[in-house]
Amino acid sequence: MSLGRLGVIADDLTGACDTALQFAKCGLETLVVKDFQTAPKTSRKVDVIVITTESRGDAPDKAYRKVRKAVGLLKDAGVNRFYKKVDSTLRGNIASELEAMLDELSLEAAVFSPVFPDNRRVMVGGYYLVGGKLLQGRLDVTAPVYVPDLLRRDSKLEVAHLNISKVREGASSLRREIDREAKSGARLIVVDALTYGDLQVIAEAVSSEAYRWLPCGSAGLAEAIPEAYGLIRRLGVLVVSGSTNPVSMSQIRFAERTLEVKVLKLDLDAVVDDPIVEVERVSRESRSFLVEGKSVIVSSAVTQSDVIAEASLSSGKLDINELRDRISSVLGAVAIRVLEHSPVSGLVLSGGEVAVKALEALGASRLRVEEEVLPGVPSLRVMDGKFRGLRVVTKAGGFGEESSLVKIIKYLRLR
Repeated sequence: MSLGRLGVIADDLTGACDTALQFAKCGLETLVVKDFQTAPKTSRKVDVIVITTESRGDAPDKAYRKVRKAVGLLKDAGVNRFYKKVDSTLRGNIASELEAMLDELSLEAAVFSPVFPDNRRVMVGGYYLVGGKLLQGRLDVTAPVYVPDLLRRDSKLEVAHLNISKVREGASSLRREIDREAKSGARLIVVDALTYGDLQVIAEAVSSEAYRWLPCGSAGLAEAIPEAYGLIRRLGVLVVSGSTNPVSMSQIRFAERTLEVKVLKLDLDAVVDDPIVEVERVSRESRSFLVEGKSVIVSSAVTQSDVIAEASLSSGKLDINELRDRISSVLGAVAIRVLEHSPVSGLVLSGGEVAVKALEALGASRLRVEEEVLPGVPSLRVMDGKFRGLRVVTKAGGFGEESSLVKIIKYLRLR
């Protein structure tokens, strides 16, 4: 029997633990082993086993031997899929430890993206930025680190680099690019990433070739591995927003750039002229994305031009109050039509009028307050009606920072 479904090799204990957290918070039973030689003696099977080799400060040849032995022990215990955790500021024996894993597992290539967006660590053009500043070399502190050269300096293996434009073309396209580089002889393939959505694309690209390619990164890429590798199946989140507050619209645009979400905007002319048809259109499109496990944001406004369009409509057939009420009713109807047919991990309601209309449509009159997601943003549980048990997060339009909606969506998807 296999010891675990996935083996993770880290070079120090704190790195092992912060990466283990990315799997444990998804509900995967995760074990951290400090003495890797005892790993095969683990008495019971777990989903993920994380080993620290404590090799960050070792000489490269010693680190190579430690990592290769650790991987061999897990392989002999039945673990057949691996992730290499590296420091998100590129410390340690990265190249030699990757080489050890490729040799022991007879893998074609390692796909390397140490990015951790939540900690402001990103890579573009092969250059690494920490907190918005270029990471400087340790031998020459005046020169920024070009990651492919860093790996070339420490390894005899061929190194290639894929820039952010390749990632933004999607997982299938990126997979073809990685395959092309690997077949051309590259063993270490560095891939740019700026957002968690980019890391999701990388994880998905590598997942179907898990027995050819080794994913390597920090806790950032590790967070995207469980879903990509089929260790869990996450449901999407439905976000319904009727707010025209600039803060709320900025949060929607940021989520669209950062996550794999679909933003659907109401056609305000249709809301006025034929709301039933508009409800059906938006509901149908929402369900088509949710069935794929993607999150969906339905909004009446995403940019200031949408707000201007809304104002101009209110001077025609409906006054502004009638129009806002119509928009809120349409959004509430969309929510119930979607939830009747599509399971979700939670519902986000942004804007007070929309929250009222949506909860009325759902037949929810009692909500249990469970915890605070962000300052002033509660997580609630519907306690009555057809959708009893549904998790709901409500947010005032003007609350939060640009990343708040992304944090709420990730919160709901992880529970």
